[in-house]
Amino acid sequence: MMMIDLFGSLLLKFVYANIGLVPYNDKFLITRFVVMPTRNPRHQTAIETIAENVRSIRTEKGLTMVQLAEKCEVDYTTISKIERGIANTTVSMVFILAEALEVSASRLLEVNSKL
Repeated sequence: MMMIDLFGSLLLKFVYANIGLVPYNDKFLITRFVVMPTRNPRHQTAIETIAENVRSIRTEKGLTMVQLAEKCEVDYTTISKIERGIANTTVSMVFILAEALEVSASRLLEVNSKL
């Protein structure tokens, strides 16, 4: 873990809430740090395709996000992030979603699967 000195209560509150710091003497230990990578436009189409397909198949099957999350054994916020296109879904998650939705993994990857 990295130790850092912080000055200024506003900065401290922001960093504490968004990075995850644990007080340690007059310093803080960083417990988690998330860096969001810059999106590659070529990958964004794939992310949006999966998002649209998961949402449309889920609603077609009459499932809520919570129900789908339970079937996938993940938190509902994970499903929400996938459907909004802000989560870069792993290959294993595509297969988990496909099994929970009772469709093939390739169906989740189809561009314009509604056609």
